[in-house]
Amino acid sequence: IRNVFDTRTAARFLGTQRSGLDWLLEEWLGIEVPDDVGWFDWGQRPLPERALRYAASDVRHLHDLRDRLAAELHETDWWEPFQQQSEHLAREAVHDPDDFEPEGWRRIDRGPNLNREGKRALRALYRWRQTLCEAQNRPPEHIVNDDGLVHLASHRPTTREELEAVSPVPDDVFEAYGDAILEVIERAEQRNIPKTREHETSWRLSADEEARYDVLREWRNARAELLGIPDEFVATNDTLESIARHPPREVSELEEFADVLPWQRERLGEELVGVLQTVSTSDEANS
Repeated sequence: IRNVFDTRTAARFLGTQRSGLDWLLEEWLGIEVPDDVGWFDWGQRPLPERALRYAASDVRHLHDLRDRLAAELHETDWWEPFQQQSEHLAREAVHDPDDFEPEGWRRIDRGPNLNREGKRALRALYRWRQTLCEAQNRPPEHIVNDDGLVHLASHRPTTREELEAVSPVPDDVFEAYGDAILEVIERAEQRNIPKTREHETSWRLSADEEARYDVLREWRNARAELLGIPDEFVATNDTLESIARHPPREVSELEEFADVLPWQRERLGEELVGVLQTVSTSDEANS
């Protein structure tokens, strides 16, 4: 991706109340976008005329909106930081044609609360759903949503009657794949769940690193509030964790952290390093 002008990022640098496109068009250009298809099944075909008009409105006013936001960014001296942030977004936006995470079921709400058998079933159902998504080119929520998977894994039906009674499965999926779902749940009983690195303590911060991270995070939050920009524009939590693990002694050493942008080093580097030195002094005094 090249030459990105992200309207949401621009709006957040400018401290607007909201950053959604519909709101920005109305607030900055006085254009009201019909919202009667805001929540719409874009997988249906053919798309109705009102949906096509709504989709077109997403792009037809973008150049005018860009010009208005750019002028304000120049006026408030946020243009260069915004440019760097947009370039950073573009660098990070690497297309992965297979971005499915086989262990992504661990992050499903209420999944970690299941018992061992439930977790086995959830893992198997999560992977089975992905094979169906790929085969039919449909999004997961159009097959069985995450809540449905957890419900199935919790009850673990053994017959089509029980499956129908549990009822988290759309009718078309139940009719076509009910037996497959039952088979997936049954076979899951025989499979163990592999451990991942989330179980390893070596990935945790040490006591000294944790202390540095806490102080950096407190400084970051206060600085972001003072500047009137989101916390992550000063530094993300992942960046602060990396800095806490490998604290720089000079501003120039911040160049070793890929996620620390030039404007952040120039405007905030000395202050950040000073905060770290304060933590070090405190640690030495305690020792």
